[in-house]
Amino acid sequence: MKSRKGFLQKTALVSGALSFVAAIICVLFLYLKARELGMGHPVSASFIAGIFFFLFVGSLLIYIGKADIPSFSVREHQCPPSD
Repeated sequence: MKSRKGFLQKTALVSGALSFVAAIICVLFLYLKARELGMGHPVSASFIAGIFFFLFVGSLLIYIGKADIPSFSVREHQCPPSD
């Protein structure tokens, strides 16, 4: 059976990659703001939360995008005869 990726799976794969890019951007901003404000500042904590969010959402979306989901379409020759 040939696996075809649907539009939503491709979108999930791209969104997962963009989430990883957003996590890397959060890491860069965390590094810059932590040097300026310190790690105890609420801004630093929000960047850490953003990193956590983007990493886990990105990994979940990539997992969904790479999944082998079969076609759920009903074909006429597969239906049992009705009595």
